[in-house]
Amino acid sequence: MRADGPRLTTRRRQALAAIAVLAAWVVLHAACSPHRPGPDLPVYRATPAAQDAGGLSLRYFGASTLLITDSDGRSILIDGFFSRPSWRRLLTGIRPDEARIRAGTALLGRSSVLAIFLAHPHHDHAMDAGVVADVLAEGQGPDACPLILGSTGAINVALGANRRCKESRSIRDQELVCVGPYKVRVFATPHTDSPLNFPGSVHSPLGVPAPVWKFKLDQNFSFVVQHAHGTVLIVPSAGLRDGGYGARADVVLLGVGGIGGWFRRCETCLGKLWGQAVRATGAGLVIPIHWDDFTAPLVDEGGVASLPPAPGLIGDITWTAAELKKLALDVQVATVPEGKEVKLPRYRGEACDAIRE
Repeated sequence: MRADGPRLTTRRRQALAAIAVLAAWVVLHAACSPHRPGPDLPVYRATPAAQDAGGLSLRYFGASTLLITDSDGRSILIDGFFSRPSWRRLLTGIRPDEARIRAGTALLGRSSVLAIFLAHPHHDHAMDAGVVADVLAEGQGPDACPLILGSTGAINVALGANRRCKESRSIRDQELVCVGPYKVRVFATPHTDSPLNFPGSVHSPLGVPAPVWKFKLDQNFSFVVQHAHGTVLIVPSAGLRDGGYGARADVVLLGVGGIGGWFRRCETCLGKLWGQAVRATGAGLVIPIHWDDFTAPLVDEGGVASLPPAPGLIGDITWTAAELKKLALDVQVATVPEGKEVKLPRYRGEACDAIRE
């Protein structure tokens, strides 16, 4: 009994911190207009050359859910979070919402998703992945399930609710993963500081519904995705990696959630993140991600919604966008419309041997 005391105290503290932050979120939702503007940044439009080049394309679905597709329709999906439960659900217990997942996966187009890479075990990254894999594999053969890759904890979250697709593999820092025409280098990266980090690990498949603090953070990953037609650095969480990425990239998908919150307006932090992810990689295009309110639905009765930004307590995108403009002296910073395909600048690189067709 005595040995369990400190652990229970820590758990209670984590739960109380989560409840306090989520309660503040509730107050902010009540106080703020539901029509808060998104980032004050231009919308990215591909050049005619990029449109005609037949290179990589991107679809963005809020948080850090991203689909990267080549001209042959072969894709990798990052996270695959479509449920986007309300703040009320976060307080009481959350689970994958199959109806929302089906509406979200319908936006993926006719691409063949070869793999789902998970940034970390939090609900807005890993919770839906198993059910997404199930939905994508429906009506297809036994080998149709996308491979799910992430930390052990992230995979245990992903497999807590799915029924069919169990194909998964843990990944580690600096590992090179080849999936079809994609060569993906995995980088362990600190998660941005937040009272909602919930340190720990998920040691077995997580049963749902579960409160948000059960989705414990064990490890966070960033990804360098290389293809014969482009190289993309994906930084889902705004943490600084010791030693950087040691890679070149054309495009950076830069997670900015939490870095501009009302209690953490850190110009130095954002400047260091920019130096590591953008300057050091030589990228020419930066697309901010994870700036949105992840409790707002992606699809409503009118179709794909324009996602509102997160409340200022979590991340003030107005401040963040203004700071990004100051940093972007010779780099394009732009947003992309939710759910719509955009062509990315082309890069001639070396494709890796396929291990999965």
